[in-house]
Amino acid sequence: AVEQLPLVPGALEVVGIGYTG
Repeated sequence: AVEQLPLVPGALEVVGIGYTG
């Protein structure tokens, strides 16, 4: 996946896009 933001606990991998929430 392409994570532009730091991968933190609770992050979800949606369609190969790093989403933190």
